[in-house]
Amino acid sequence: MSRRGRETRVPLDGLTGKQLAILREDADDFLIARAEDLRLLRDDEDPGCAMGEVAALGRLGSALRQGEVFVPDRTLRRLVARRTTETIHLEEVRAEYERERSRHEAWLALLAHLPKRGEGHE
Repeated sequence: MSRRGRETRVPLDGLTGKQLAILREDADDFLIARAEDLRLLRDDEDPGCAMGEVAALGRLGSALRQGEVFVPDRTLRRLVARRTTETIHLEEVRAEYERERSRHEAWLALLAHLPKRGEGHE
């Protein structure tokens, strides 16, 4: 049985148009970047694995435009999981930003209560 014969099409229902647009743009960017990386493979990097990732990103771009993916696709799953792990860091950055923003607003509020030189009590 061929590989395609063992795969199942899964519709990307539930993803919004905005999410699909973001994913398409990112997938295209990742594909281009990874394909360009093929020229610069390190000695310790497996060329077959790198080419497999480029192919998986191509499949992803196509799937996002067609509105369905073929599963199972272990390489694509690994790439998507890796990207998701990378973005978890953004939540940590966001939380830190919110803390610093609150601090900044508190200092601004305090500054507003302190008159400038010549405006009030000296």
